[in-house]
Amino acid sequence: AYTYLWQPTGATTQTIVPIVSGIYTVTVSNNGCTGTATVNVNVSPPPTVTANANPASVCPGNTTILTGGGNAVSYSWSGGVVDGVPFAPAATGTYTVTGTGANGCTATSTVTVTVNGNLLISVSATSPGVCAGGPDTLTASGATTYVWQPGGMVGANIIVNPVATTTYTVTGSNGPNCTGSTVFTVMVNGIQSLVITMSGTPCNDILTAVAVGTGGGGGVPVGDKYYITDVVPWGQPNN
Repeated sequence: AYTYLWQPTGATTQTIVPIVSGIYTVTVSNNGCTGTATVNVNVSPPPTVTANANPASVCPGNTTILTGGGNAVSYSWSGGVVDGVPFAPAATGTYTVTGTGANGCTATSTVTVTVNGNLLISVSATSPGVCAGGPDTLTASGATTYVWQPGGMVGANIIVNPVATTTYTVTGSNGPNCTGSTVFTVMVNGIQSLVITMSGTPCNDILTAVAVGTGGGGGVPVGDKYYITDVVPWGQPNN
C-alpha cells in the first residue's frame, strides 16, 4: 500500500490543496521502497469580496439593490439577482455574492435583506377623558409619518377638542406599502342628569343631589352616580 508524506505541510493524504506559494515535496513509500517528487507552486490570492444591500430593509413591494464590493472583476448573485439591478424581494432572505478575480480565483460574501411587515402603531394621551370641547393631546409612535382621522391632521402629536366621545384613527408610514394603523377613543365627560331630593323630618331635612355622569373618561364609568348630601336645619331657606 502506498503512503504519502508532504513537506512542508506534513500531510499524509494523496492530495493536498496548497494555501501559500512555495516548493512542495511528496515522498511516496511502497513496501519499503520510496520515491520523491518536488513542485514549485504559485498560489494566487482570492479576491476581496463584500456584499452590500441598499437599502437592507424594505417595505413589501419596494425594491433594493445588491452590489458586490472589493477587488473582484465580476460578481454573480444567488437567487437570480443581477448585480446593481433593482429588485423587489418577496420575503426576508440572505443572498450570496461570488466575486471572481482577474486570476480566476473566487470568494464569496453574504447579506440579508429584511422585508418589513405591517407597522405596530401605538397612541397615548395626556388624559383618557375631557370635558366637552376641552383639549387633549394624542401622541403616536411606531412610524415616521402619521395621518389622523377624522380631521386629516398630520404629525406624531395632535391636539383635539372633541365635543362628544370620539374615536380617532391614526395611520403611520415608513414609506410606500409600509404602514400600520390603530384607533384611540377620547371620552367626553359630562352630567347627564342632576336632581335634588329632600327627605328627613322637620328640623332635620336632608337634601341629596344625585348626578349621573356620562363619558367615562378619567376613570369615571358611564352612568356612575354621585350623591351629595347635606343636612339643612328647619326654618332655613327652602325648608
